Amino acid sequence: MTGEHRRSERGATVMEMAIVLPLLLTFIFGIIDGARLIATHNDVRTATREAARHGSAVGDNAVGKPHFVDCAAIRDAGLSLSSTVDFVPSDITVQYDSGPGTVVKAVCPVGGPSPDPSTFESGDRVLVTISVPFEPATPLIGRFFGGITVTSVDRRSILSP
Repeated sequence: MTGEHRRSERGATVMEMAIVLPLLLTFIFGIIDGARLIATHNDVRTATREAARHGSAVGDNAVGKPHFVDCAAIRDAGLSLSSTVDFVPSDITVQYDSGPGTVVKAVCPVGGPSPDPSTFESGDRVLVTISVPFEPATPLIGRFFGGITVTSVDRRSILSP
């Protein structure tokens, strides 16, 4: 009778492990995906802040163009800080407005011409938005939370156009 009892305990242990192991692995990979999401958010936030900071810098660049209308340099400032996320220039939107609650005055198209600096006044703002998709590495978590977009917006005043 003792031998039969041991076999049934072994079978119960295997059955418990078959139930618990997938839950444990899903939990562990969920923690890993959560950490990746936080790292992505931090990376996007830092890149947005740096791009907006570059766009609000006073003065002209090496070719005499004001920093706030140098669209390529604003995007490059954000792209250069990415450590965990691969952005592309089309993930970065650069716009200008006159302050909270006002309409967009101008947009920096990717690869297009920069806005005319004479259309801006001191106190106008450069708005930088970066949006990147986040895909969880765990398929089960991706099924519940798939299609997440990490977005960050930063606004800085233009001091002296």
